[in-house]
Amino acid sequence: MITNEIYFFKNQSSVGTSDFLYNVNDGTLVLQVDGDASRLDITVFGNTDLRDDNFVTLKVINASDYSIADNITSTGIYWADLNGIRKCYVVINSITGECNVKGMTKSGLTTDLVARAMAAQGGGGGSQYELPVATTSTLGGIKASETLGVEGSGTANVVGVKDIKTNNTDKFWTGTKDEYNAITNKDENTFYAITDDSSSSVANLTEITGYDATKTQILKNISGTLTWVDEV
Repeated sequence: MITNEIYFFKNQSSVGTSDFLYNVNDGTLVLQVDGDASRLDITVFGNTDLRDDNFVTLKVINASDYSIADNITSTGIYWADLNGIRKCYVVINSITGECNVKGMTKSGLTTDLVARAMAAQGGGGGSQYELPVATTSTLGGIKASETLGVEGSGTANVVGVKDIKTNNTDKFWTGTKDEYNAITNKDENTFYAITDDSSSSVANLTEITGYDATKTQILKNISGTLTWVDEV
């Protein structure tokens, strides 16, 4: 129970934004959320520079099970790490009923609390981290597919190219004429490139326009002609 408290909200029954709490001692923000609210959504924000208003969401640790979250959704005791934070405030995003949000700062708790929270998550005692799906703007996870393989070590590599016209997965093979002739069943979706036979009707890599054995190059289709291009 917090007795020497700072009230962010008292008898609050509507959405709202608290005043700033200026913190100069780092440590931990201890929050007590109580009342009869049946629905809550509370966020704690903090920033590292008193001169600007670039705030970020602070993670909160639930004291009952050491779960870590971005929002407070029920009454109870919560902790937020204030190390490096110069000022913070609390926002009630939604509420049904009434609540109080009291707070106090405490030094020396952060390392132990974070360690307990991480241990609880690893042991199934808290909410599990969910890896987001990777996009052009978000770092996240990808899955193996017809054209992208993953080795046992976790290394990803391209195993084919998707033909947008036929929707087939085409592969690219290179080797000598003898190696090519030794292939009993040729794959119609594989492009075979012979490296030592210019007379073959199959593509000869050294005879394609722009080939330079001293450089790292990639093969491109330029205006309908296969051309070696220096890798940039």
